[in-house]
Amino acid sequence: MDFGAIVRKYIRLPWKVYSGQKDYRDRELAATVAHECGATDAFKQEPAYADLDKIFLSIAPMITLELDRNIGGEEFRKRNVVWPNLPQAERDAVLQTLNLRPAQHDSVLLLEPNNMWRHRLTSYIAAAYAFTTYRLPYVMTFDQLTHAAFDSIHYETHVEKAMRSHGLLIILGAGAPRPGADKVYGFLSTVLEQRMRKGLRHMFIDVPEGELMEALSNKETVTRKQVSAMYSSLLPMSYRMGNWLHGENVYIVPVDWVDGQEIANERRKTTII
Repeated sequence: MDFGAIVRKYIRLPWKVYSGQKDYRDRELAATVAHECGATDAFKQEPAYADLDKIFLSIAPMITLELDRNIGGEEFRKRNVVWPNLPQAERDAVLQTLNLRPAQHDSVLLLEPNNMWRHRLTSYIAAAYAFTTYRLPYVMTFDQLTHAAFDSIHYETHVEKAMRSHGLLIILGAGAPRPGADKVYGFLSTVLEQRMRKGLRHMFIDVPEGELMEALSNKETVTRKQVSAMYSSLLPMSYRMGNWLHGENVYIVPVDWVDGQEIANERRKTTII
């Protein structure tokens, strides 16, 4: 089955809908995503055909997890009618292609070595999430997170409120040891715990480091073990960020794509035999 064709059925592609020609709310969402949610307006640019696979594989995991739960209240269920009503074979094809396990995965880590692509993908993901779910994402850099963490000592800012309440929280970067880092990671863990209890999801979009950067830049296969090793070398265990960044509950792009393709290939071989 054509993965891209199925994705087009249940995810509203932002470069096609931002003008609000089909729903007036799309214009409002586009303005909010571009100027208030921190995602910029890169999502308005239609990607080249050659880039579509990369974009589909990047936007599909988080949005599919969100739609598959279908627990967002009556209004959300009224809007979320395409995914639940896709033929079972098409839903299975999406989950198998992505190697996505909704019962296990509750967040997403995307590792992208190219700075331009990190920001483009962030914009596409945030906008596709907004247009598909009609919920607001919130995008912030790790530096903004650091400021929010220290401001939280004195008062609750609008940034902290947005972090705690928006439908999807996307954090660009996962930081590195610096003065006061224990405070930042403690604050972040608390926010993420509260979000998870409310059924709200989050996503990290980060820069690979060292050997992982070299491997991904060269389009080489990387493993979950390598990702865990990278973060273990960057962040002390006392910060307790492992489960948030690379635990078994975290879907990792592009690691899980590769695993998914290997699983799909094995199934095809078995079928042929």
